[in-house]
Amino acid sequence: MIKSEADLTYLFENDLDVINQIDETPFYFFSERVLRRNWEIVFNSFKSQWKNIAIAYSFKTNSLIGVCRIMNDFGAWSEVTSDHELNIARIINAKNILFNGIYKTKDEMIDAIHMGVSINLDGWSQLDTLVEIASLIEEEIKIGIRLTPGPKIDSSWDKFGFEYHTLDKILQKIRVHPNIHLIGLHAHIGSNIKRTKSYYEVAYFLGTISNYLAEKQKIELTYIDLGGGFPSFLTENNFVKYAESIVGGLRKSKINQDVLVIIEPGRSLVETTGVLISRVIDIRRRASKNSRYLILDAGVNLAMGVDLTGSRTILCGQKLNNATLNKYDVFGPLCAQRDILAENLRLPQLRKGDIVYIPNIGAYDISTAYPFIRLRPPVYLKKTDGQIVLLRRGEQSEDVFLLERDLPLN
Repeated sequence: MIKSEADLTYLFENDLDVINQIDETPFYFFSERVLRRNWEIVFNSFKSQWKNIAIAYSFKTNSLIGVCRIMNDFGAWSEVTSDHELNIARIINAKNILFNGIYKTKDEMIDAIHMGVSINLDGWSQLDTLVEIASLIEEEIKIGIRLTPGPKIDSSWDKFGFEYHTLDKILQKIRVHPNIHLIGLHAHIGSNIKRTKSYYEVAYFLGTISNYLAEKQKIELTYIDLGGGFPSFLTENNFVKYAESIVGGLRKSKINQDVLVIIEPGRSLVETTGVLISRVIDIRRRASKNSRYLILDAGVNLAMGVDLTGSRTILCGQKLNNATLNKYDVFGPLCAQRDILAENLRLPQLRKGDIVYIPNIGAYDISTAYPFIRLRPPVYLKKTDGQIVLLRRGEQSEDVFLLERDLPLN
C-alpha cells in the first residue's frame, strides 16, 4: 500500500506536474507505467514458479474499458461476472475469458457458451440452468466447478460454490449431457489475505481434487483457478512468497504440471495505479473540536473502494519538509454527515483552492462510485509514452436524462 508522499512520488514520478495542469477537479488519474510495473511483478512472480500460468484480470475490480484493454494487451485473461462485463470482453477482443459469479442468468450463460467462454459454476441453481441449456443446444459447453474448501482451510467465504463432498453428485448430473465438458476447478477463499499458508492449503486442496478426477473419474482438467484476494502491497519479494505458497501446495498434491494455473489478482494489479485528485473548497473550525474541518470537492461517493468504513489517506502537493502540521477532519461535499474521508489527519496548513491527492484509488473505487448529488468525474490516463488520454469523460446531466422517461415533450 502507498503510505507516504514519498511512496506516491515513487509510483507517480514525473506525473504530479501533469496532474496540476488539469484545472477541473475532481478527477481520477491513472498511470500505465504503474500498471505495467504491477503486471510484471505478479506475472514474473508466478512464471518463475510454475511453467503454465495465466493471470486473469477481474473486470469488476475496475471495469474501465481502457484499463481492461491494457490488461488484455499485457496478455491477461478476462474474468467476468455479468453480461455487461462480457460485452467489455467483446469490445477489447479478449481471447481467453472466464465467467465467474454467484448470479448468472440463462441468457448470460447461453451468450457465454456462444462466445466459447468457460463458465465456472457457482451452485446448484446454476448447474440446473446449465443442464437445461445443454438439452436445447448441441454446442460444446466448457465448465469449471467452484468448490468451497472444507473447514480445515481458512476461508470465511462459504456462501460461494459447491460443498466439495458433493462433487460426485455434480458429475452424475453433467454426465447425462455429452456436450458438457468439465475442464476446470475454481476456489476463492477471500480478500486481502495476509496469511500465505492459506494459499498453500487451497492449492493442495484443488490439486488433490484434480488428481481424484483424473484417477477415479477419468477426467483430465485443463485449468485450476485459484482466485485472488492478495493484498495490494505489491513489492516483488512479498508477492513471490504468495507464489511459492501456491506452487508448494500444488507440488505437494503431485498434480500434473501441465495443468494451467489461473490467478485472479485484480486488486493487487490496479489499486496502486490510480489517484483521485481533489481540491479544498472550504476550511472550517469548530470550537468543540481541536481539529479543523477540511472540505473537499470529492466525497465518499468517489472513494468507497474495498474499505467502505475506513479512513482514506490524503496527501498534499506541497512538500512536508519543516512544515507545521495541522490536524484535520477531512469531509467531502455531500449533504451527509457520513461523508468523512479521514479523521485526525495531520497535514501542512492548507488553504481554499489547494490540491490534494487520494491514492490507492484504482481498485473498486471507480466500480462502486455513484452519482449522489455530484455526478461522476472524468478519468485520465498517462500512457507510457507520456501522452495524456481521457479514458472516460465526466458525466453530465444530459447523460442521466437519456435514461429518464418522464421528460417534457418538445
